[in-house]
Amino acid sequence: MDVTDAKVYPVKDSKNKIRAYAHIVLNEALRLSGLKVIEGENGLFVGYPSEKGQDGKYHSLFNPITRESRNIIQDVVLENYERAIAAVL
Repeated sequence: MDVTDAKVYPVKDSKNKIRAYAHIVLNEALRLSGLKVIEGENGLFVGYPSEKGQDGKYHSLFNPITRESRNIIQDVVLENYERAIAAVL
């Protein structure tokens, strides 16, 4: 799996833990939108989109199946986030 494109949009003056929104393109064939860069207790991580079901619980719309794919996506998104922040400063 290759992340062939990634765009990150930092959130200005965020009052919650979301630092940016992002989308990625896999293998120049599939665009995944709605990713979030979130400030967690152990640093930044990538959150995946979810929606609230009729049961009141949140359910993932998509997420990586393997640790390797999760790491690839997280590395690319966070690298692009750091670049976007550096460009603003």
